[in-house]
Amino acid sequence: MKFVNEDWLKEIREKKSDYIKLHKKERKIHSAVTNAVRSGKLIKPGTCEKCGRNIRVSGHHYDYDKPLEVTWLCQKCHWEAHNMDIYRV
Repeated sequence: MKFVNEDWLKEIREKKSDYIKLHKKERKIHSAVTNAVRSGKLIKPGTCEKCGRNIRVSGHHYDYDKPLEVTWLCQKCHWEAHNMDIYRV
């Protein structure tokens, strides 16, 4: 027996679909990074490039016109980078 709220699940799926439609370029670039890591073209380190913590990292793009130029950040530093991007002039 599953205890999943079907309305909540439907809302999450719709939000994800809306996000994908609005961010096609970014999604395509995220896939390119994933494929580059998988093929060995990019090496995903085990530490955050900003704080140095040995933790799971994800790629952050400061410029989506350079799809394979990523900075590998932990979740905390990644959120901070996104907040800085918002205020960057």
